[in-house]
Amino acid sequence: GSVRPDATSYSLAIRSLGQAGEWNKALNLVSRVPQMESGPSSDKNTWERGVDSIAYSAAIIACKTEGNWQKAIAFLDEMQTRNVQPDRVTFNAAIAACAAAGRWDRALKLMLDMDKCWKQLPGRIKGSGSAFD
Repeated sequence: GSVRPDATSYSLAIRSLGQAGEWNKALNLVSRVPQMESGPSSDKNTWERGVDSIAYSAAIIACKTEGNWQKAIAFLDEMQTRNVQPDRVTFNAAIAACAAAGRWDRALKLMLDMDKCWKQLPGRIKGSGSAFD
């Protein structure tokens, strides 16, 4: 049988490529991350979101490393299009990418977006990563 890559495989590959300065390859790999059809049957939906969130976070970190804040924002937009919930790591990486490029206006907007995102989650726990908890 063949070995199929999982969330961790994609994330490690994307992160490694980004750290090696191969950010174009890292960002290209993100577009190839499949929408996983199956996962642990007990928690399939969470597993699918985790794959995408992990991969996007690694790609956004690669964007920050390369100073490509516009692409970091584009990945956040793509997550929304694919109905993937960004997490703390994803938002923080995008905020850092904008801040590193001197785009404080965009960094502040992302902080506000992050707060709005957390307020909309059902069962939100205080201290869950919002900048305004």
